[in-house]
Amino acid sequence: KIDQKDVDLGWPDPAKIFLFISTPSADLASSLWSMDLKSKVLTPLVKDETGLVISWSKDGNQGLKFNNLKGMFRFSLIDNIGYELRAFSFITLPEKCVLEKDKMFCGAPKFIRTGIILPDDYYKKAVYFQDDIYSIDLASGAASLLFNGDEKLIDAYHLAVKDNQLLFINRYDNLLYSLQL
Repeated sequence: KIDQKDVDLGWPDPAKIFLFISTPSADLASSLWSMDLKSKVLTPLVKDETGLVISWSKDGNQGLKFNNLKGMFRFSLIDNIGYELRAFSFITLPEKCVLEKDKMFCGAPKFIRTGIILPDDYYKKAVYFQDDIYSIDLASGAASLLFNGDEKLIDAYHLAVKDNQLLFINRYDNLLYSLQL
């Protein structure tokens, strides 16, 4: 039994849950904990980071992590114990990406104007982005442009891969879009 306010749960496998404590905000420190359901051991994976946002692959072995340390944004790939596997040279939010086996597909803003506060302004819909959409090989880091954001105004989020198509919602019109992979 756990009595905790402001917690999101992730369930990467039947024997483990992730507890994400605190709503993501540049002003609040958040933490990610792992609980082994068999041993009842609670382990910190990421502690007290501001602007912390994490989304997990379907199998829970890798995650995408964003944080905001005094206006310095960082976007990286982590493993299931919170260890950083790769820092990316571009900035985006985890919900603008999907991990699919050895690839990652992301909507990456063409530019992020100075003075915005992430992730807060994005969640409040105070800012919209003009995204390019990329396929990134996680082993090599090689990126391929799938969609040029100059063609149509896209702010992609909730990405998913199904039947060799990349599906996403465009925040500008709330419609579902697809790209053939």
